[in-house]
Amino acid sequence: GSDADTAKARSYGRPGEPVNKVYVQYSNDLEGFLPYTLLLSEEGGLEFVSLAASPDFAIDPLNIFRAVRVDYDTLMEDAFFRTLYSSILSRPDLAAESQLQDQGAAQEGPPGAASAVADRVRPPYLALVQLSIRRTIYEGGQVLVFVAVQSDLLATELVRSCE
Repeated sequence: GSDADTAKARSYGRPGEPVNKVYVQYSNDLEGFLPYTLLLSEEGGLEFVSLAASPDFAIDPLNIFRAVRVDYDTLMEDAFFRTLYSSILSRPDLAAESQLQDQGAAQEGPPGAASAVADRVRPPYLALVQLSIRRTIYEGGQVLVFVAVQSDLLATELVRSCE
């Protein structure tokens, strides 16, 4: 195959992870990228089931007015995203959690155990989709949702399902 075929087939998933595991970051919160499983359905739209302590949520495709592929490195050149990234890293609770994870990993923790805090600012999957979502009339404006998926093919499929 060609280089383009190889790029389309590239996968960032970790062994043993479900194919529909994604990492999601809202532009209006300081949690960072958190793990979810993503279910696409006609009735429920995009349903995100949390794999952490965060709540489940759904996005109605009718509220998505733009879905585009975005490159992580390009995202990091954006002043707003860099500020968001710095704010997440400077949270005292995450700094303490990161230290504990580093100590635990040094003591023989399973591989990848120390990556949870790092994943919040740089998701393990580099295929990113940016969703621009209309907020309710009461909230006003829009919010950006960044979804990191396991392959370029899945990213393309997610963009297509939001059109």
